[in-house]
Amino acid sequence: MPAEHRIRPLCPQDAPACDAIIASLPYHFGDEGGVADCAAAVRAESGYAAEMDGAVAGFLTWRPWFGTSLEITWMAVHADRRRAGIGRSLIETLVAGAPPDTRHLVVTTLSSSTPEDEGADTYEGTRRFYRENGFDPVWEPHGWWNDENQAVLMVRTLHATRPQRRVIEVPGLDPGVPYDYAAVAGDLVFTAGACPLDEGGAVIAPDDVAVQARVTAENLFACLAAAGADPGRVVKTTVYVASSDRADLVAAWDVIAAAFAPHRPPSTLLGVATLGYPGQLVEIEAIAARAPA
Repeated sequence: MPAEHRIRPLCPQDAPACDAIIASLPYHFGDEGGVADCAAAVRAESGYAAEMDGAVAGFLTWRPWFGTSLEITWMAVHADRRRAGIGRSLIETLVAGAPPDTRHLVVTTLSSSTPEDEGADTYEGTRRFYRENGFDPVWEPHGWWNDENQAVLMVRTLHATRPQRRVIEVPGLDPGVPYDYAAVAGDLVFTAGACPLDEGGAVIAPDDVAVQARVTAENLFACLAAAGADPGRVVKTTVYVASSDRADLVAAWDVIAAAFAPHRPPSTLLGVATLGYPGQLVEIEAIAARAPA
């Protein structure tokens, strides 16, 4: 079984270890200019390092383009640590940490139009690795890199798997609250904790758990409607009651369960010491699936 590895941000202190990784791959890093450029990148660009058995076993550097793309400028795994899943982990860490508007990952490598000697470790293996990780060859820019080595540009599209977040405005609720009432990401709606507030932001019925539970549910349903969902499409709720008395939790739950009926979404009911507004006793947050367009 391959040894475990962990991915962390690349730091300047990793540069000597990255130099050693480059030196272990003379076939892929045989050009002195390329070696120098890679060495400069690991000292200056953003990136990730893979640690295995307490030592840096691989690295990836990247830079942004036009606010929507990230270019993998250099990536290498030590010759003794290859085929252990490190390269895939480096790429997936980059994807997970990419800004929300990122739509493409871009990388260049040697094109198949450049002849290579047969061997176990060639650029055909590099291209296959990128294809297996979602990259497609899209362009061979003429003359790039040089007369002897033709580069190919490979792209992985991210926008289909990285839904954009859309903030929802809710008519009839206080517009002055210091948070968004709901947001849509893909087909899911995520609400803030709905509170027992009137249109002006005042807490309703400060001493009445049942009334607050009813108003809170009504405000939650307004958020869901504005986001294209409804109570029957809720997949999870969390209910907070500012009380240590179980009777108050039951009173709030009975009102909220009746408001959702006949739907019975998975829910967590919590008694807490205090909530955000003076006199507030109840709060509900929810995750829901949007209705089909």
